[in-house]
Formats: sequence, structure tokens, C-alpha cells
Amino acid sequence: MPLNLRVIFPGGPAGSFVSTGDMIQTSSLVMAREVVTFVPDQSTSEREDRSVRTKLIGVAVTALAVASSACTLGHSSQSSSSTALYTVSRRLHLSEQGFPYRLLAGNSTALYLPGTVYSEGGPEPNLLRLDLRSFAVSASSLIAGPPTTSPEAGTASAALGFGALWVAAGQQLLRMNTTTLAVTARVPLPASSVFVTVAKDKVWCSTDSTLFAIDPTTDAVLHSDAIGFFPYAMAAAPDGSELYVLGDRQPSGPAVVAEYDPATGARLAEATIGSASVGPIAPANDGVWVPASKLRPSQETTIKFYKSPSLALAISMPADSFGTVPYLAGSILWLIDGEGSAKTECVNPVNGSIRASGPPAAIGSSGMMFSAAGKTYLMRTMRGDQVLEIDPTAACRA
Repeated sequence: MPLNLRVIFPGGPAGSFVSTGDMIQTSSLVMAREVVTFVPDQSTSEREDRSVRTKLIGVAVTALAVASSACTLGHSSQSSSSTALYTVSRRLHLSEQGFPYRLLAGNSTALYLPGTVYSEGGPEPNLLRLDLRSFAVSASSLIAGPPTTSPEAGTASAALGFGALWVAAGQQLLRMNTTTLAVTARVPLPASSVFVTVAKDKVWCSTDSTLFAIDPTTDAVLHSDAIGFFPYAMAAAPDGSELYVLGDRQPSGPAVVAEYDPATGARLAEATIGSASVGPIAPANDGVWVPASKLRPSQETTIKFYKSPSLALAISMPADSFGTVPYLAGSILWLIDGEGSAKTECVNPVNGSIRASGPPAAIGSSGMMFSAAGKTYLMRTMRGDQVLEIDPTAACRA
């Protein structure tokens, strides 16, 4: 029987990721309840910026607000389907009509998929553990915030590190057992958490205004910084040497990306994007890839690379569609259309040259690409939620 679904946002789809050996940390895209209000003293550019942000957010809202049939936790299958860019080696079907889980953390043994949709009959599990040996769901959990927050608050972001799974959960950060998903510790925060990632020897967590560094052994807050803008994405470089936060100065300010030293918490640089961006971001060891979108004179997105340590703009590539976003998986930069209509491209991340092009990946606006322990995965939501393990072709690896 169909379920009536209620879409919950403190956080939303798709995240950027970084890997350190077998460990991967990710951030998710925040889906703010933003409504464009035209007031007399707003300039044309301010109205345009807000319109772009609302359109980008609206793409994901449209994909998420889908009536879903009864959800099974999933079954796996082998697949020989392939494109010019990758072959599909394994596939897990989570549901038939797009239950919006997201790949947000993983290592060589498991992937972790938070979700934020609740049914009329009661809350569904909003955190799954996908065992990579069996390629099946091996554990699930309903993450609830403390009594002062709703159960829905708390599945926006997750990260692996220091022998634990860390989950943003309302006004707290949860430390969880990586096998059973049991909560082993709760770190209180002064405001609702939005993102969590791991860099250097700390766990990093952001609220809508502040960045916190947390000691993973004592759970003590070591450092805090007023971000100065509303964050849409946060992730660390693959080697953990830099931490990046993307956001904008609301209600009509420009999109910005800031670089932090995760060893000290010092802000090293900040760059103005020049147009709207709600992520995801794709950090590299020498900078960060950011999608930048605008509506006028036509809808278009540019994929930009800001080089560390000054965040100077080094590469700017016109994207094939308005919904194209970047994901970095090892030596391949993937450009994927979240709206599912434009081509997928694999790019040389050193110079921005296109290695190969292929058909749409059909990930949907709440899907994503993901990499862990040398493997690459697609979270696809346009044809029912599916997790695909893929192998890039030689054309993409060249």
C-alpha cells in the first residue's frame, strides 16, 4: 500500500567526500527551507542569487517529495550493464520508488546510508549499514535527537574515523558502533548540527553558524569558529591537510568557500564564488572543486577549481547542464547531471581536460557518486533507490 511521505530537512541529498586510506569522510548538502521573497530594496542581482539558490534546492525537493510504495531494506543483484565510462559489478535495490537514503560514509567493509523521509505509519530506519562482503543491509537504526529536538533531526551527515561512526543528530553529535549502529556516546552542541567530517586528529562538526573541533578521545570541544555564512557543504582534502566549507552570506549575499587548517582551526583563505552554489564540493589535496550556477541570461553551471592555499581560481569549466555537479574519486573527477538528462563526463583533475563522455548516470538530484577504499559507488534515485558498485573504464583512468 502506498505510503504518504513527509520530507524532513535539516539536511539533504548528496555529499562531497574525501578518503584517507581505507577511511572516508563525507559531507551532505543542506536543504534549507528557503522561499524567495521579493522586497522593494533588493537589487536585481540579489533577487537573481536567491532565485538560483531556490531553484537548486527545488530540484532536490521535487525529487524527494515522491509518494513511495512499501519499502524493503533491499536486495542485491549482479549486473553486466555498462557505459563508455564504467561497468556495473554489483547492484543493491533499496526500494522501488526512491526512498532517499544517501551514501555518506564508508570504508573497506561497509557503507553507511542516512535518510530523512518518514511515513504516515511511523518513522522508518534513517540509518543503514551496507555490508560490502554480502552487498546487503546488515544493520539499521532510527536516529533520534535529544528530547528537545524531533526524531527527524539528525541524519544530515555522517563520517568514519577513530574506530567509530559519527552522525550529526540535532543538538548533538553521536558516536556509534560501526557494526551494530549502537550509540556509544553523545556530544552536546549549542545548536543543531549540520555537517560532520574527520580531518587530522579531530572530528569537525558545523552548525548553521559555527565550526567546532572535537577531541575524539574525550569528546571535548577543542576549538570553535564563527563561520560568517550559512554552510551548504563541508569536507576535508583526501590527505586531511585542509578543511573546506561552502556556503553563502544570507539572505542575498554571494556564495563563498573557506579553507581551514584542521590542525589549528585557523581560517587560511576565503574565495567568493560569484554566483550561487549549494554544493556538493569535491576537495583535492591542492584545492577544491565547486559548482557555480546562475539563471541569467540563461541557466548555466560552471565547475570551478580553487587552488590552495590562497583559493585562487585556477580552472573554470562550463558544465553540460544546469544540474551538473563534481565528484572526485581518486584520479578521476566525475561531472554528473543530478537532473538525469545530460551526459556524464570523466575529467583529468590536474588540468580539467575531459577524458571521456557517456550517457546520463541517472543518479537523480538526491543521488550521488561515492568512493571508499579504492572502490567507486553510485547512489541512484531516479529509477528506485539503487547502490551500484562500478569500475571505471580505461578511458576514464587514462
